[in-house]
Amino acid sequence: MAGARRSRPGIRPWQLALAAGCIAYGAAATVSGVDREVKFRPTWARVLPNGLAVKALLTKTQTALARHEPGALDLARAAVARAPLDPTGPALLGSALLAAGQPAEADRAFRVAGQMGWRVAFTQAYWFQQGLLQGDVRVAAIRLDALLRQSPDLMHNAALMAPLEATPEGRGAMVQQLLGQPDWLEAYAGDVADLPQAGMLARAQVLTQLAQRGVVAGCETISPAVERLIALGNLAEANALWSGHCVRGPATLLYDGDFSHASLLQTRSFAWTFIGQDDAGVMLSARTTGPGQRIIAQSSAGDTRMLLRQLVFAAPGHYLLRWRASGDDGRASNRFVAAFACSPATDDWQNGQWDPASHHYTLALTMDAACPARWLALGLAPGTGNTVLEDVTLSAIK
Repeated sequence: MAGARRSRPGIRPWQLALAAGCIAYGAAATVSGVDREVKFRPTWARVLPNGLAVKALLTKTQTALARHEPGALDLARAAVARAPLDPTGPALLGSALLAAGQPAEADRAFRVAGQMGWRVAFTQAYWFQQGLLQGDVRVAAIRLDALLRQSPDLMHNAALMAPLEATPEGRGAMVQQLLGQPDWLEAYAGDVADLPQAGMLARAQVLTQLAQRGVVAGCETISPAVERLIALGNLAEANALWSGHCVRGPATLLYDGDFSHASLLQTRSFAWTFIGQDDAGVMLSARTTGPGQRIIAQSSAGDTRMLLRQLVFAAPGHYLLRWRASGDDGRASNRFVAAFACSPATDDWQNGQWDPASHHYTLALTMDAACPARWLALGLAPGTGNTVLEDVTLSAIK
């Protein structure tokens, strides 16, 4: 880490200062090696003599740092003197020296801390910042990985995450760490409800690149990020992320056309969402032939009721929707109808044509430029008895 320091392009000093504050606050909760009783009863540290309790002294020091108390530097020096082989002491001393405006002395302390071990969060935080300052995003990403392994909650600090996520080089370094599938991968993809648009788009790029490198998180893990992108209006990015991490078969543009993963309670836009109706209902049942599930539907309504829908992103062109439907007697039933519209609340229902060769109903659909994605909805027309739906596919007409 030697050499003249130069700021990373696009990173402002106030961002680093804010990141340092966030890291210091989070690191104070994760410093390793604190005595069990003092850890769970930090008030004890205030009454134990410094000379009799090393762990209590370390706890006092980190508390003083978190509160920006003027005595933090003296406490840190006392901790190093009392336990020179404990790697937490030099890390706390470096943090206190930084707070006291002595960066050169702090750097020496953190070099000692680094030689003694990297599990101390204050040490990781310092070298993370140094990586950013020197433009070494690889080092910064390695240190960020170590911090997130200890404290995944630090992921909520935009000042900590943004410096890497905001640049192509930083995102590439993040991907490199995520290739090892660390424990924080699930939170990175799923804990996104409060991310603003810029942050969500940057994170989506990281996760999309990760899938391109062969690490597939799966449908459940990636769903919150996809839903957040949809809510922000970034449908193309949502589709790329969903396609990369929730692999679909090559024969259909739909996800889960055989309802293998369908659940009546799920609400993901890119999967089947079931619409509750007072006068119509559905249940899922194992198929009698082949893999997957089938939908058994009934309705007492006097007009068509929407039962399920899925958001479809596809290039402009012509497509063929196919499905199999039958009544209680096992014979083909035309009660299931389809709609393909920009709005999820569509009622522009179309009937399928029976194809005796394949024993499916078919419906030609057109994707135009009216909207970037369309809702495919399936509804049940008036009638009596149960109607079974299964084996739904959507493919391009070549």
